[in-house]
Amino acid sequence: MALLKNTIIDGHLTPANNELFDIGTANGRFRDMYLSGSTINLGGAKLSIDANTGTVAIVGKPTANTPSPKALIITAEGKTATSNTTNGEINIAEIQTAVSSNVGFGGDIADLSSVDKFPPEILNFTLDSHGIGSTGSWSWSWLSNGNPYNRTLTSNTLDPAITIHKKGRYVWTNKASNLNVTAVANATHIHNAFIKWIPGAGNGNLVDGVVYGNTTINGNTVQTLTWNIPETFGAVSPTLNAPNVNITFEGMMSHQGNAAAPAHWHVDESHNFNEEVIVYRGGTYRFQVTGSESNHPLYITTSNANSFSSGAYVGEYTTGISNSRATSGNTLTWIVANNAPNTLHYQCGNHAAMRGNIIVRDLQVNLSGNGIPKVYLQHLKNGMYNEIIIDDPIAGDLAMSFLWKDEITGKWIPKNFVDYANTTSEFINWVAGQADARIVANKPTFERHFHKTGTLTVSAGTQKWYVPGNITLTSVKARLETAPAGSNARFVIVKNGANFITLNITSTQSSSETYNVAANINNGDYITVDTAAAGSGVPGADLTVTFLYTRN
Repeated sequence: MALLKNTIIDGHLTPANNELFDIGTANGRFRDMYLSGSTINLGGAKLSIDANTGTVAIVGKPTANTPSPKALIITAEGKTATSNTTNGEINIAEIQTAVSSNVGFGGDIADLSSVDKFPPEILNFTLDSHGIGSTGSWSWSWLSNGNPYNRTLTSNTLDPAITIHKKGRYVWTNKASNLNVTAVANATHIHNAFIKWIPGAGNGNLVDGVVYGNTTINGNTVQTLTWNIPETFGAVSPTLNAPNVNITFEGMMSHQGNAAAPAHWHVDESHNFNEEVIVYRGGTYRFQVTGSESNHPLYITTSNANSFSSGAYVGEYTTGISNSRATSGNTLTWIVANNAPNTLHYQCGNHAAMRGNIIVRDLQVNLSGNGIPKVYLQHLKNGMYNEIIIDDPIAGDLAMSFLWKDEITGKWIPKNFVDYANTTSEFINWVAGQADARIVANKPTFERHFHKTGTLTVSAGTQKWYVPGNITLTSVKARLETAPAGSNARFVIVKNGANFITLNITSTQSSSETYNVAANINNGDYITVDTAAAGSGVPGADLTVTFLYTRN
């Protein structure tokens, strides 16, 4: 066979036999084919292109059942429509007329790249402390939301870890930042919050992009934090600075006048005994010994509690430490060495019970299981922080999408069902009407606790609980850690300055009867707790009043 090279054909190129010869092979392909805008016939189906408008027309093969199949028309702008054919023949002139007048074109081709993703989460959190000098986690509250995040209504939970999402917008309102707003009765100091890369005392290593501001609650200014989390969060590891902080250690032989309480340290004003301390290698820490008792020399040790001997300082650790065995009014300074053990202990040289753990960590971020850095909602003091896990935006499912007709434009638009359900007033109102009766019959019950530590004295309550909206108070109960003796303890629940409910704890008993009530309390009302009687012989101590309520 003669080899054809750069051959010009002057005429039709027609095979000698029908459906016998190929152009190219599976391993010997032509590179490019250049054709005019006329029709390509593929086994009876046709593909045509109009050179003037750039419109593509595709028509299937005519059959006995469909002798004149519809043609699919795709314009250069991406619009689509169908057109009639005559025995499978496409009329280019009719297509050009339809394109110029937009006749039969229902809208743009659906861009499904955004349809299969849910909208970013927008959520407001309310923070509070959960007791005087409290440590551990914050007290969290938030409202419920729908798919895909499915958060349920939460009031004053002590969740140790909270998950939020990239691209989301989150606002924290911190009631613990104002003594007139916090729900903790007789709180002694405020708790400001910071979002940090690592947990621990101080306000260093803050996460970029968090806006610290304030708002008002019943005329009182409280702290707010606002964070629009970027989609690229965690792509670049942050540069961390070695901490340089002060931590106070107050030595106590008793607690709130209770001589039976063991000797202990109050760390950074925490009322927990011997609170755990976190330090970082390379950081500088000043352990400031405070309090009126001078017989508590503070030192760091590697030894366990069984090795303690008063005045012996067994296992004393001094690497990087100056002024070990500091007493009240003095400071132990520690520059944490890179080879410091993972666990150490702080110890009073004279009292075995005055001992707590020190956790020594490398200065680095901690990763979640998804490989994204964790952050921490941290009080300035050593304790009281929450782990916050940052997750990717929740991806949707195309099965959750549908085409919705816009009555104004007449176009069919791809919609995500969650977005439609959350933003379409007609749908929202219909669902609300269907659900009202069911919601009334299934209201969740919430708890609110008043705490008053220490020995009771007759006094009027000063800490106000402003109720969260319109509520129905269902029951109230009082409990004491130390029962009164000689006579009963009596407490008066006061609403808006007027006596409301009286609770009695009988002498030698530690709790009152549950007072069942079905009282509606309105948004803006507040409650205080007065101590009307403490017990004539031995007064009661460490009061907790529990309120159960539902939201109206």
